[in-house]
Amino acid sequence: MILESGDILVCRGNSWISRGIMLITKGQWSHACIVAETWEQKGVIEAQKNGVNFKLWDVWQSRWGYTFEVFRSVEQFDKKELMLKAFDKCGETKYDWFTFFRRIFGSRKQRDKSKENKRFICSEFVAYVWNIEDGYDITPEELYKYLINNKKWIKVQH
Repeated sequence: MILESGDILVCRGNSWISRGIMLITKGQWSHACIVAETWEQKGVIEAQKNGVNFKLWDVWQSRWGYTFEVFRSVEQFDKKELMLKAFDKCGETKYDWFTFFRRIFGSRKQRDKSKENKRFICSEFVAYVWNIEDGYDITPEELYKYLINNKKWIKVQH
């Protein structure tokens, strides 16, 4: 299977953080990212502890070793525009530790909407880039359920 720019990867890992996220969210997914290609190099754009960044595919796979499912939009979209929106957040957009810990400890307190789109957890970043409604507070498990149950997305075999 050939990954394409814009594909969404919903992932799970074996690290204690991944296992903790899955335990707390009562799900099987702990991470999400977007496939991107730049300068003819395939990679992913993701929000991790160091913020939103692009990572080359081989580096990302060898570092994290995630198991993942691939989702692709069935609707036409402008890949260049989508990639510009994703890359625009790279390098300067911080990770949203407040939302991470708030969700881990089960707080239902909503985050300050004035910080929306300035800090992200991984699945929020994906939702932001793809304009997923109510995605500013979505977990990887909730993102997976949204994608699998939405006719605008297909799960691609890999």
